Order: sequence, then C-alpha cells, then structure tokens
Amino acid sequence: MTYEDICREFDKIHDKYFELLKDRLRPESRGISQMRRYMLKHKAATDVLFKPITFKVDSNTTYYAIPKIPDYKFFMKNGPSALTFLTYNDRHGLMAVMRVGYNDDEYLFATPHFFDRFIERFLDENVSKSEAMCQFFSNNTNFVMTAFPIPDNPNNLIGIADEAVLFGERIAPNITFARTCITRDMLYSNQVEATNILDDGIKLMIEDREKLKELLMKPSTSRFNRYDMI
Repeated sequence: MTYEDICREFDKIHDKYFELLKDRLRPESRGISQMRRYMLKHKAATDVLFKPITFKVDSNTTYYAIPKIPDYKFFMKNGPSALTFLTYNDRHGLMAVMRVGYNDDEYLFATPHFFDRFIERFLDENVSKSEAMCQFFSNNTNFVMTAFPIPDNPNNLIGIADEAVLFGERIAPNITFARTCITRDMLYSNQVEATNILDDGIKLMIEDREKLKELLMKPSTSRFNRYDMI
C-alpha cells in the first residue's frame, strides 16, 4: 500500500468514526456532562484538553480523537472540537498520520523515530509512543515547514511547532513526513534564520484560527463543528 493509498484509507476511516465520535459527544452524553462540570468550575481555563477517545479500527489501526475546548463561552455555544489522527503499524513500527493544512487536504506522517526523539527530548522516557503521539498532536497544533535542502536530501524540510523544531521530507505535493525533532537550543547557526522566518508564519496561523473561532461563535453556528485544529 502506497502512502497515497493510506491517505485515502484515512479519509474513509475518519468519515466513519467521526460520526461515532459525534454520537459519543452528543449534548446528553456522559462525556459532555463531565466536560460541562469541569468548565463550570474552571470558567477562565483556555485550550482545555480531555482524555483521548479511541476507536479500534482493526488489529493494526486505531483512530484517536482528543476533545479540545478553546474556552468556556465557546463550549457553551458549540460544544467541543476534536483533534483527530490515526495510528497503524508498518515495518518501521507505530506510525501516525493526521490531516493538516488550511483546507484540511494535506497529510502529516510521523515516524517511530520521530516519537522516540520527542520522548527523549521533551517527555519522560517512560511515556509510551501512543501517549507521546497524543502529547505532540495536542500541544503542537501550530506548525509550519519550509524547504531546507541538504546535500544528501534535496527534499529536506525544517519546521517549527509550538514546542519543537521539526525535520522532515515532502514525499508528495500533499504528503509530508516528520522524521525527527529537536529543541531550539539544539539548532545549528545556519538553521536559526530559517526558524526565525517560520515564526512569522506561526503568528499568522494563530491569527487565522482566532478569526475562525470568532466565526464559529456567531449565531448561525451549529452545536458541533468539525475541524481538526483550532
């Protein structure tokens, strides 16, 4: 199966299990009641993340949805949003894929090596890869990448997220591989300028998402909105 095939399969799985997720998060559900109680006690809290909801697709594949609430007013108006991704095993180990991009039509694959380095450099070494995936996708929703060719890899990319600096490769026009990550203090001097430029992209992304949040707060907004990242 090619990576393009995996992306198409991801779309099918997402369409099916997101409907099940909406049922799990219907207004009268136990999950929503728990979120409501929490937000009533923490009205000033922002970007609140709740325990991941998982669906076992088959023995090799799991669909993850992490409920996220921007703030109390948004929750009372719209309910939670959800960060979603898929995990599966291949010959390299446990892989993750997430739909990204402004139009939700690009795909980010993250390799086992990527999460090994994320655990080593940002988390407790006792954390499992599945926990590390939830940590990374939950806390690095803002990220941008740009070309950074090197002699042995002209398709090399460098990127920044909320916490980490990413290195990867564009393997198709809409498919990116995240292969490893480092902290900012590990950057070489020739990499610092590239990440500083990307910082401006992050600022614009945050501004765009704030505009989306304002749009969703308008009266015409339905209770449950589908978008993967705020």
